[in-house]
Amino acid sequence: MASIAELIDSRQYTIDRNGKEAGTRVFRVLEAQNEVGAKDEFRRLTDFDKFPGASAGCFLDSVNVEGKNGNTVFIVTANYSSFGGFLGPQQPEEAFNPFFGWGYKKVTVTLPLIYAQDVTTNSGEVSVTKTVWAAKSFSVSENRLIRSLKVRYQTDNSNTLDVIAEQDRKLHMIRGKQYLFTGADVQQDLKDPRVFLITYNWEQDNGTKVLTSPKVRGFVGGMGLGTTLDEKPEKIKGVGYICGAVYGQVLDLVYNAATPVMMRMPYFQIDLVAQATEDGAPKPVPIRLYDEDDDGWQQLPGMIPL
Repeated sequence: MASIAELIDSRQYTIDRNGKEAGTRVFRVLEAQNEVGAKDEFRRLTDFDKFPGASAGCFLDSVNVEGKNGNTVFIVTANYSSFGGFLGPQQPEEAFNPFFGWGYKKVTVTLPLIYAQDVTTNSGEVSVTKTVWAAKSFSVSENRLIRSLKVRYQTDNSNTLDVIAEQDRKLHMIRGKQYLFTGADVQQDLKDPRVFLITYNWEQDNGTKVLTSPKVRGFVGGMGLGTTLDEKPEKIKGVGYICGAVYGQVLDLVYNAATPVMMRMPYFQIDLVAQATEDGAPKPVPIRLYDEDDDGWQQLPGMIPL
């Protein structure tokens, strides 16, 4: 395994009357495979990109690697400055313009489906058959809109990127629409370690609609406490009920005709709760999956007005 040590006596530092700083550090690398391996070992140092003790703006400009003793030892010379004094001739940096992207993602949403079935129990010589409620999963395929934004972010403290993880799986309100923030892809610029190229991603969920029919009906649970006006599924063998729940709907409703019915609100999932009576159909209830932080996207590093 390669090892690296700084030759402290070779360290040099200057500052002129205008406050411009420059410095040089020299390192010895043993057991590196080649010049590139020696440079990689240097870049693993926690302080490779700044000159120790200098101002916050005295950064690494260039690195020179020289092999010695048949390339058994490598001497790494690192040059630093606050004004790019050790940088070679460079092309003007191209302006970076943030850009948007979009696409689609196929997902499968699972809704409960309840149906009536006969269950026979035996007690001695007596058999008793009852019609009871059973449940299974009903799958719906959906296309989700995926939006992305690529930005350029410069910082001397990579800890400022931690807010990305804090916002992960939060619901953001952007241009009047709610999106689920699904994280980011972060890449460090190879030429300037202070620069990060970040691609942010959001997913839009529009809820789930299902086309009901006389044989596959819809049962949408309301948010009320139960009234005589509530509609309940009937125990009819050969008929199933896809279950959903929608906020703002007070009554339990059953849909028998062929019609598209909203079964699941965006960013929720549906589960079933058993009823107190033996014959009562399980009640569909909505479960909220994510926290809301409407303006959380504005905290993301490098974010632009949207």
